[in-house]
Amino acid sequence: MIKDEAFFKDRILWMAQQHQISDGSPILVEHAGTTERVLLGRLSDHSMIGVPTLVFATQKREGTIVGTSGLAGLTDERWIEISYSDINEVAGKKVTSADGRVRKQETDTLLATTKVGEFEFRTAPGESLFSLWNIVRRLVAISGD
Repeated sequence: MIKDEAFFKDRILWMAQQHQISDGSPILVEHAGTTERVLLGRLSDHSMIGVPTLVFATQKREGTIVGTSGLAGLTDERWIEISYSDINEVAGKKVTSADGRVRKQETDTLLATTKVGEFEFRTAPGESLFSLWNIVRRLVAISGD
């Protein structure tokens, strides 16, 4: 089986269909609204993420673009692009309440760990984050095979 851009795009679209959630995330690139288009406008012709396929956006005009070769995202005015083959681990960033309890449903940040550090990718908290997490985890595994 050849793992080209078409293969990865088909896998991403299938995973997105499996993860359709109540807040409307993820959004297919061709159905992107204003907030998603702002994120997509940041991509250059030389982007390392391949074909942009899904967009996970927040109300703060931050978010993550899932491409056929990697991720791109805007977090705290910082633009990040990373290839799936560079990712060693993905996890949700822990959010704790004043009483010290971990608040999984309030987490809006996916952490991607590479050899050179840890990078943050944003989406809406709860279902959106868990969808992004699962999709990226699978894409990292597929790209490593």
